[in-house]
Amino acid sequence: MSSRSRLYLYIAAGAYLAYNGFGLVRNALAERPDNSALYMVFGVAFVIIGGFLALKSIRDISKGNDDDNAEGE
Repeated sequence: MSSRSRLYLYIAAGAYLAYNGFGLVRNALAERPDNSALYMVFGVAFVIIGGFLALKSIRDISKGNDDDNAEGE
């Protein structure tokens, strides 16, 4: 798998993780289960980790840090 493909996969995985984290926090706030604080902690962690992964990968692609240019040499 090329580095560029891996970065696109990281963007998709990060966005999916952030989306699930946001849904977890939204449901914890709406339904108020017994352990809503734990759900909120994990949801916020998912949003932060997923957002970091996606944004870092987007930044690497935009800067050209994907090593696809060196494969032909």
